[in-house]
Amino acid sequence: MHEELVNEFYPFAKQQLGFNKDPKINFIEDGENAQNPMGYTGHYDPSTMVITIYITGRHPKDILRSLSHELVHHAQNCRGEDLMIKTHDIDADPHLKAMEDEAFHIGSGRLMKRFQKQMGGYPMAEEKDKIKNPGPYIDGPKAKAGVDSDGDGEPDGSDPDPKDGSVTSDKEKETQTESKDYHTKKNFMLHDMLLRKFGIKKGDK
Repeated sequence: MHEELVNEFYPFAKQQLGFNKDPKINFIEDGENAQNPMGYTGHYDPSTMVITIYITGRHPKDILRSLSHELVHHAQNCRGEDLMIKTHDIDADPHLKAMEDEAFHIGSGRLMKRFQKQMGGYPMAEEKDKIKNPGPYIDGPKAKAGVDSDGDGEPDGSDPDPKDGSVTSDKEKETQTESKDYHTKKNFMLHDMLLRKFGIKKGDK
Protein backbone atom coordinates (compact mmCIF):
# COMPACT_ATOMS: atom_id res chain seq x y z
CA MET A 1 0.00 0.00 0.00
CA HIS A 2 2.71 2.52 0.92
CA GLU A 3 4.55 1.82 -2.35
CA GLU A 4 1.63 3.17 -4.37
CA LEU A 5 1.40 6.26 -2.18
CA VAL A 6 5.14 6.89 -2.48
CA ASN A 7 4.96 6.64 -6.27
CA GLU A 8 2.24 9.30 -6.24
CA PHE A 9 3.83 11.46 -3.55
CA TYR A 10 7.47 11.61 -4.61
CA PRO A 11 7.11 13.63 -7.86
CA PHE A 12 4.67 15.95 -6.09
CA ALA A 13 7.13 16.54 -3.23
CA LYS A 14 10.07 17.01 -5.58
CA GLN A 15 8.19 19.67 -7.52
CA GLN A 16 7.01 21.44 -4.36
CA LEU A 17 10.40 21.41 -2.62
CA GLY A 18 12.41 22.16 -5.74
CA PHE A 19 15.37 19.82 -5.23
CA ASN A 20 17.28 18.70 -8.33
CA LYS A 21 18.96 15.46 -7.17
CA ASP A 22 17.09 12.26 -6.37
CA PRO A 23 17.89 10.56 -3.05
CA LYS A 24 17.96 6.81 -2.54
CA ILE A 25 15.03 5.72 -0.37
CA ASN A 26 15.11 2.54 1.74
CA PHE A 27 12.03 1.15 3.51
CA ILE A 28 13.03 -1.03 6.45
CA GLU A 29 11.10 -3.72 8.33
CA ASP A 30 12.32 -3.82 11.93
CA GLY A 31 10.10 -5.51 14.50
CA GLU A 32 12.37 -4.70 17.44
CA ASN A 33 12.42 -1.02 16.57
CA ALA A 34 8.62 -1.05 16.21
CA GLN A 35 8.26 -2.32 19.79
CA ASN A 36 10.21 0.67 21.12
CA PRO A 37 7.86 3.64 21.75
CA MET A 38 10.79 5.97 21.07
CA GLY A 39 12.22 3.96 18.18
CA TYR A 40 13.28 5.32 14.81
CA THR A 41 10.72 6.44 12.24
CA GLY A 42 13.21 7.69 9.65
CA HIS A 43 16.53 9.43 9.08
CA TYR A 44 18.58 11.02 6.31
CA ASP A 45 22.30 10.68 5.58
CA PRO A 46 23.46 13.87 3.81
CA SER A 47 26.81 12.36 2.82
CA THR A 48 25.22 9.58 0.74
CA MET A 49 21.80 11.17 0.11
CA VAL A 50 20.08 8.08 1.51
CA ILE A 51 16.71 8.26 3.24
CA THR A 52 15.74 5.39 5.54
CA ILE A 53 12.13 4.94 6.62
CA TYR A 54 11.00 2.32 9.17
CA ILE A 55 7.63 0.84 8.21
CA THR A 56 6.79 -2.07 10.54
CA GLY A 57 3.32 -1.69 12.06
CA ARG A 58 2.79 1.84 10.73
CA HIS A 59 -0.15 3.39 8.89
CA PRO A 60 0.71 4.16 5.24
CA LYS A 61 0.01 7.88 5.76
CA ASP A 62 2.32 7.92 8.76
CA ILE A 63 5.05 6.35 6.62
CA LEU A 64 4.46 9.05 4.03
CA ARG A 65 4.70 11.76 6.69
CA SER A 66 8.13 10.49 7.74
CA LEU A 67 9.25 10.42 4.11
CA SER A 68 7.99 13.97 3.60
CA HIS A 69 9.97 15.15 6.63
CA GLU A 70 13.17 13.52 5.40
CA LEU A 71 12.70 14.88 1.88
CA VAL A 72 12.80 18.39 3.34
CA HIS A 73 16.19 17.52 4.86
CA HIS A 74 17.26 16.28 1.42
CA ALA A 75 16.16 19.58 -0.11
CA GLN A 76 18.16 21.41 2.56
CA ASN A 77 21.20 19.34 1.65
CA CYS A 78 20.74 20.06 -2.07
CA ARG A 79 20.74 23.80 -1.42
CA GLY A 80 24.00 23.56 0.54
CA GLU A 81 22.93 23.45 4.19
CA ASP A 82 25.30 21.80 6.69
CA LEU A 83 23.42 18.74 7.95
CA MET A 84 26.32 16.96 9.64
CA ILE A 85 24.82 16.62 13.12
CA LYS A 86 27.13 17.32 16.04
CA THR A 87 24.46 16.90 18.72
CA HIS A 88 20.89 15.63 18.96
CA ASP A 89 20.00 18.47 21.35
CA ILE A 90 18.22 20.99 19.15
CA ASP A 91 18.28 23.56 21.96
CA ALA A 92 22.08 23.46 21.95
CA ASP A 93 22.43 23.98 18.20
CA PRO A 94 20.51 26.90 16.58
CA HIS A 95 21.28 25.62 13.08
CA LEU A 96 19.92 22.13 13.85
CA LYS A 97 16.82 23.68 15.39
CA ALA A 98 16.18 25.77 12.27
CA MET A 99 16.58 22.73 10.02
CA GLU A 100 14.20 20.61 12.13
CA ASP A 101 11.66 23.42 12.41
CA GLU A 102 11.55 23.66 8.64
CA ALA A 103 11.23 19.88 8.18
CA PHE A 104 8.36 19.66 10.67
CA HIS A 105 6.51 22.73 9.43
CA ILE A 106 6.87 22.10 5.69
CA GLY A 107 7.37 18.33 5.46
CA SER A 108 5.34 16.82 8.26
CA GLY A 109 2.68 19.52 8.05
CA ARG A 110 1.77 21.60 5.03
CA LEU A 111 3.19 19.37 2.29
CA MET A 112 1.22 16.38 3.62
CA LYS A 113 -2.01 18.36 3.84
CA ARG A 114 -1.65 19.60 0.27
CA PHE A 115 -0.92 16.13 -1.04
CA GLN A 116 -3.86 14.62 0.81
CA LYS A 117 -6.13 17.28 -0.67
CA GLN A 118 -4.77 16.54 -4.15
CA MET A 119 -5.46 12.83 -3.64
CA GLY A 120 -9.04 13.53 -2.54
CA GLY A 121 -8.53 11.89 0.86
CA TYR A 122 -10.32 12.65 4.08
CA PRO A 123 -9.23 15.75 6.01
CA MET A 124 -6.76 15.34 8.85
CA ALA A 125 -8.54 14.42 12.09
CA GLU A 126 -8.19 17.90 13.56
CA GLU A 127 -9.90 19.44 10.51
CA LYS A 128 -12.65 16.90 9.90
CA ASP A 129 -15.42 18.88 11.60
CA LYS A 130 -13.94 22.35 11.33
CA ILE A 131 -13.62 24.72 8.41
CA LYS A 132 -11.01 27.45 8.95
CA ASN A 133 -12.04 31.09 8.31
CA PRO A 134 -15.41 30.27 6.72
CA GLY A 135 -16.02 33.95 5.91
CA PRO A 136 -19.47 35.24 4.97
CA TYR A 137 -20.79 31.73 4.35
CA ILE A 138 -20.18 30.52 7.91
CA ASP A 139 -23.77 29.27 8.20
CA GLY A 140 -24.10 28.03 4.64
CA PRO A 141 -24.32 24.35 3.70
CA LYS A 142 -21.17 24.55 1.58
CA ALA A 143 -19.03 25.85 4.44
CA LYS A 144 -20.40 23.22 6.78
CA ALA A 145 -19.77 20.47 4.25
CA GLY A 146 -16.35 21.81 3.36
CA VAL A 147 -17.09 21.95 -0.38
CA ASP A 148 -14.08 23.03 -2.45
CA SER A 149 -15.25 23.55 -6.03
CA ASP A 150 -11.89 24.41 -7.61
CA GLY A 151 -9.77 21.97 -5.60
CA ASP A 152 -7.37 24.56 -4.21
CA GLY A 153 -7.58 23.36 -0.61
CA GLU A 154 -9.70 26.34 0.50
CA PRO A 155 -13.43 25.75 1.22
CA ASP A 156 -15.74 27.76 -1.03
CA GLY A 157 -16.98 29.78 1.94
CA SER A 158 -13.56 31.34 2.53
CA ASP A 159 -12.14 31.19 -1.02
CA PRO A 160 -12.04 34.67 -2.64
CA ASP A 161 -12.39 33.00 -6.06
CA PRO A 162 -13.92 29.52 -5.60
CA LYS A 163 -13.89 28.79 -9.33
CA ASP A 164 -10.42 29.92 -10.39
CA GLY A 165 -8.81 26.50 -10.08
CA SER A 166 -5.33 27.93 -10.75
CA VAL A 167 -3.53 27.17 -7.53
CA THR A 168 -0.75 24.68 -8.23
CA SER A 169 1.94 27.20 -9.14
CA ASP A 170 0.93 29.52 -6.29
CA LYS A 171 1.11 26.71 -3.75
CA GLU A 172 4.49 25.59 -5.05
CA LYS A 173 5.83 29.12 -4.82
CA GLU A 174 4.44 29.49 -1.30
CA THR A 175 6.12 26.29 -0.10
CA GLN A 176 9.47 27.27 -1.62
CA THR A 177 9.15 30.80 -0.20
CA GLU A 178 8.52 29.37 3.27
CA SER A 179 11.62 27.22 2.90
CA LYS A 180 13.71 30.26 1.91
CA ASP A 181 12.27 32.22 4.85
CA TYR A 182 13.56 29.56 7.24
CA HIS A 183 16.95 29.75 5.57
CA THR A 184 17.08 33.56 5.92
CA LYS A 185 15.90 33.46 9.54
CA LYS A 186 18.56 30.87 10.35
CA ASN A 187 21.31 33.03 8.85
CA PHE A 188 20.26 36.06 10.90
CA MET A 189 20.17 33.91 14.03
CA LEU A 190 23.67 32.53 13.45
CA HIS A 191 24.96 36.02 12.61
CA ASP A 192 23.64 37.44 15.89
CA MET A 193 25.08 34.49 17.82
CA LEU A 194 28.56 35.13 16.36
CA LEU A 195 28.33 38.85 17.13
CA ARG A 196 27.52 38.08 20.76
CA LYS A 197 30.26 35.46 20.99
CA PHE A 198 32.98 37.87 19.86
CA GLY A 199 31.54 40.93 21.60
CA ILE A 200 30.89 42.80 18.38
CA LYS A 201 28.13 45.38 18.34
CA LYS A 202 25.96 45.75 15.28
CA GLY A 203 27.28 48.57 13.11
CA ASP A 204 30.92 48.09 14.20
CA LYS A 205 33.47 47.67 11.43
